[in-house]
Amino acid sequence: MSEHVAGKAGFLAALADDDPERRAAEEHARTCASCREALGEGDRLIRLLAEAMPMSPPTPEAMARTAVVIKLEAAGQRRAQVLLPWVMSAGVAAAWGAQLVLVPKLALGAGRVVASFAVLLAAIASLLFLRIRARFAVAAIIGISALFAFTAGNVPLLAPKIGVECAMFEIGLAAIPWLLALVFARIRGIDLSRWVKMTAAAGGALASQAAQHLACPVPYAHAHLVVFHLGGVVLATVLGGIGPMA
Repeated sequence: MSEHVAGKAGFLAALADDDPERRAAEEHARTCASCREALGEGDRLIRLLAEAMPMSPPTPEAMARTAVVIKLEAAGQRRAQVLLPWVMSAGVAAAWGAQLVLVPKLALGAGRVVASFAVLLAAIASLLFLRIRARFAVAAIIGISALFAFTAGNVPLLAPKIGVECAMFEIGLAAIPWLLALVFARIRGIDLSRWVKMTAAAGGALASQAAQHLACPVPYAHAHLVVFHLGGVVLATVLGGIGPMA
């Protein structure tokens, strides 16, 4: 072959090594620098195309191994979803205990203790039994808070200075189950919806409200309970929903 081959270098590079036309082109390229360079570019192009070709289909063994990994991961996420309400409930109980520790003077009458503990259990039950419907859990917790505030109060007193402190306690202690839920979700690789985070915060705030039945200086002040105790739970719930996603 005496003619130049630069114009069809890509075609020639795709031929088999022992193809007569390719061998003739390579023979010509030994004495022609431009054709030699073109054939080199063609070879590089063919190698790039080969690397870009689709991978061969996976073997049955590889597919089986992948299926096992997927099943294990799915099972782990299901276990995490089951454990999450318990983690949040532990945070709610911790918020209740923290409220009692933070206030040195408590009124531990039998009726008040029973009422406080009953509201705490109701908050935990809302997390455990309504975990699949987080919106219902939020509604249940706020409803319990409202019922507690309206039924406990029998004195028309607002006490705003004490009320601000009560609301701040509820908002601050709501962070305990909220943070526990976020950390647990990040460790276990699960997603938390906005409603689940709101449930965690609402549960913590309600636990604080329950404990304040033993710690608040005006536990029977109707306007105080509605504005600051119930209001603190509602505000903590809203703030829980605008935090970072897990």
